[in-house]
Amino acid sequence: MPAKSLVDLASAVCIKNLKGLESIGDYLPYASVRHILLKVESAYQLRRIELNSPQVLGETGEIWLRIIERDFPLEYKSKGYKPQNANKWYRVWEKYKADHDQSLQESEEKLRSAFAGLKQDKEKNTSKIVE
Repeated sequence: MPAKSLVDLASAVCIKNLKGLESIGDYLPYASVRHILLKVESAYQLRRIELNSPQVLGETGEIWLRIIERDFPLEYKSKGYKPQNANKWYRVWEKYKADHDQSLQESEEKLRSAFAGLKQDKEKNTSKIVE
């Protein structure tokens, strides 16, 4: 059995310590680290990697789409935002996040008002002792 290459060993270590990955260096092309970046789960971490390694900026669209589909499936199916510039995928994710937060807040408000209505109905049907 032949020994593993240095690239395979380094990739395995990067994948093992993926949560701490913040940069891929200044000279590695996207094609060389694509298999590692596809395992990134957090939009914030991917953005940090893009800022620290600008050579991958604009080439990570497939990873952003995967993260957006996982984080905001309903919004992605209904809206389908795409960036005009391939470097702006983080902004698209932020827009989906804002839409999701807004719909969540609206749902909470509806639930709160419905609960208040139920509580009011319950108080009407409660018997009270009058002295």
